[in-house]
Amino acid sequence: MEYLSWFGAYPKHKAVQMHSIDASPIIHFLRNRKYKILSLSSFDSKANKEILLLKDDEERYWVSKNNYGELSSLLEHNFHNYIWYAHIELEKGGYIKFHHGQLSVKMNNFSELKKITTKILDFYGYFASDEIWEFTCKHDQMLMIDIALGMEKSQITNEFSRMLEHNVNIKEDMKIIEEELKNRKK
Repeated sequence: MEYLSWFGAYPKHKAVQMHSIDASPIIHFLRNRKYKILSLSSFDSKANKEILLLKDDEERYWVSKNNYGELSSLLEHNFHNYIWYAHIELEKGGYIKFHHGQLSVKMNNFSELKKITTKILDFYGYFASDEIWEFTCKHDQMLMIDIALGMEKSQITNEFSRMLEHNVNIKEDMKIIEEELKNRKK
């Protein structure tokens, strides 16, 4: 299991981002909705190359709601082949994009997106998932949420301000690195 540490919820775009996460939670976003798998691949570490699980000439089709066979197959691919990349179109303009531990999901129904996402956050040990969701919705950025890992709602004190402070520190460090790189080129 991956160690989920970064999370962002974007109400304006009706989307979320998570890093680092397994591919398995993807099925929760597919459950009870229509979707089309556009691309799916695994990574062969011995050969050091990506392996396409769908052929380029293979027809892409819409999967009906409640299709347990397709969900089961997707999970089986992940357990046996380790999903490296997935691009899935959801009905009504939504999508799921997964690339080696980074997951982005856009759904038209933002309250449904919240319900699924908070369940996943809780599974990964973020027991104050509703509070984390609400806080990240107010900020247009990915936040390092592992500061609140294992905490209940009642235990949250200054963790949210520390998440923001951490991003400020990263931006300041990046400015220093960029300046050093610029000076090396001169």
